[in-house]
Amino acid sequence: MGKRFLKIKQEAGKMKRKIILGFAAIAMTFFIVSKAAALGTPAGTVISNQAYVDYKDANNNAMTRVFSNIVTTTVKQVAALSINPASGANSGGLGAV
Repeated sequence: MGKRFLKIKQEAGKMKRKIILGFAAIAMTFFIVSKAAALGTPAGTVISNQAYVDYKDANNNAMTRVFSNIVTTTVKQVAALSINPASGANSGGLGAV
């Protein structure tokens, strides 16, 4: 009975480590993706898209593929503002006048 309990306890420890590593991997993925997304798309980039749909008739025969119009957009530059807090002894803290 003691060996069986020890084995169950070891398996639980392994499972706990796998879960923690899994959550860490997911967190790192979100962090990396959010940093990449924050860069945005450069101004002047042209983005085009066209959709299509496939139909089948009542007898399950394939119909001719239908395409949408091509939509194209150009990314415009937007103004950006960056504010950095003052540093040093006279920077004023919370509640400073």
